[in-house]
Amino acid sequence: MRFVWLGGGATFEALSRQNYNTVGVRARRMTYRSCGEVSYNPTSSICCADRVIRISGFTSSCCGAKAYNTRYGRCCGDKIVRKSGSACCSSQPYDKRVRMCCAGKVVDKSGFTSACCGSKSYNSRTQLCCDGKVVGRSVPALACCGSQTYDKKFRMCCGNKIVGKSGFTSACCGLQSYNTRSKMCCAGKIVGKSGLTSAACCGSKSYDTRRQLCCDGKVVSRSVPAPLACCGSQTYNKRFRMCCGGKIVGKSGFTSACCGSKSYNSRTQLCCDGKVVGTSALAPLACCGSQTYNKRVRMCCGGKIVGKSGFTSACLERDFYC
Repeated sequence: MRFVWLGGGATFEALSRQNYNTVGVRARRMTYRSCGEVSYNPTSSICCADRVIRISGFTSSCCGAKAYNTRYGRCCGDKIVRKSGSACCSSQPYDKRVRMCCAGKVVDKSGFTSACCGSKSYNSRTQLCCDGKVVGRSVPALACCGSQTYDKKFRMCCGNKIVGKSGFTSACCGLQSYNTRSKMCCAGKIVGKSGLTSAACCGSKSYDTRRQLCCDGKVVSRSVPAPLACCGSQTYNKRFRMCCGGKIVGKSGFTSACCGSKSYNSRTQLCCDGKVVGTSALAPLACCGSQTYNKRVRMCCGGKIVGKSGFTSACLERDFYC
């Protein structure tokens, strides 16, 4: 056996020359670590609170100034307890089989179906936790409404208030209950349905979407069998008219669009800064503010129309200020 010094602290290699047929060299390296003012071998010791402690097993860890095997124990605060059947509640150990942790406090279990209610335990099979208060289940269908209980078969909770049900399809509207088959809740108000399958809310009113429209919170009738739409509180026929700037105007062809409160034909006209101007079939026009220009020979720089300087023209900084 020959020992060779390789340098670099306390690292050594033992080189065996007994078997020359093996490929490579068998080596074992040991790297020492610091613990306070002393060094230690991490394969046999551990550093806990600047103290070197001898360990047993590969799963050791520190618990304060003590070492323990994490396979069989656990650390609660600075106390080592047996891992099997135990748990930690903050820094306090407890037996999970008979106790439980509720809001950082160790308490006794309340049967097989125990649960926490604040810092207390309760039997969820026979009790309820209502707003941090443990109450008994007087009937099977009991539920909480704030800190009170009610029978879900006949009553319901609306805004932390217990109210009677309004049929099999009950729902809440503020602090009241209503039957969803015949009524609806619009803006916190219970109103009758205007059409069983096509009812909707328009503010605090209901309307039939098949026969009426809701325009700006106002219910208006579909007077003609045409595709109507809203423009503010008014209606218009979408086939021939359009809404521009809250004003109903006539369409200007199949390619109509809005330019402020006016309509224009986007195929033959342009909207330049709220002004409708005609286009030319001879040249491709574009807007520069409220003016138009020929894109082939001119360009818009800083809101000003200038001549192009070739095919690769661009705006200079001076064009924005001259």
